[in-house]
Amino acid sequence: MSLPSNVTFNVLKNPSNLGYGASIKRGLKIAKYDSCAIIDADTTYAFHELISLIRFFREKSYDMVVGARSGRVYKGSITKRFLRLLLRIVVEYMANRSIPDINSGVRVFNRILALRDLRLLSDRFSFTTSLTLVFMLKGAIVDYVPIDYRKRSGGSKVRLFSDSIRTMGLILAVSFYFNPLKILYPIILLLMLLSLLFFLTAIFISSGFSLLLSCLFLLATAVILSIGLLAHLESLKLKES
Repeated sequence: MSLPSNVTFNVLKNPSNLGYGASIKRGLKIAKYDSCAIIDADTTYAFHELISLIRFFREKSYDMVVGARSGRVYKGSITKRFLRLLLRIVVEYMANRSIPDINSGVRVFNRILALRDLRLLSDRFSFTTSLTLVFMLKGAIVDYVPIDYRKRSGGSKVRLFSDSIRTMGLILAVSFYFNPLKILYPIILLLMLLSLLFFLTAIFISSGFSLLLSCLFLLATAVILSIGLLAHLESLKLKES
């Protein structure tokens, strides 16, 4: 698949450094077609990989097709692998499905679906992660195609710890927006177990303080569960709108 000779490009220039995600979102707003493709310009992805993704996207009529990276260069340092694994575990739990690559920079997707929840997508490097999560939580059809990941040209502006913390906060915020109970269930379960533990302690050692703690944890469980149910009802309304 090659580009027609009459293809033209519209180059957007930002007045200042708006951020990785903000630049892509700006392009999405002025794009003319229903499908969009993105690829990083740091030579880590070969252009023919994007062409293959576009072809697969057209054949299958999916909502998004992502290039799943592999290879020695992609693995990176132990710290990077650990942080990537941690984010992947959280995103997979929220999306309730296996995700080979949560933040690949080469993908083809339905522009209309992305525009509907543009405010939820990150303006920074977490754009691709938030895009992946939003599409999956909305029930969109997302598939992955294995690709090679190459050596980067130039340095990276990604700060592992600060950007990972920011990404984790974004993941939790987006997940709470679509499925609040998914986040609150572990907290509710922990509070119920603590309430039961202090209740049993109060029985066996006749401790009034343990009984009080048991009641407080039980009350906290009821409050958080009520908040979760109300938030869940609101999220259902948002999905229907």
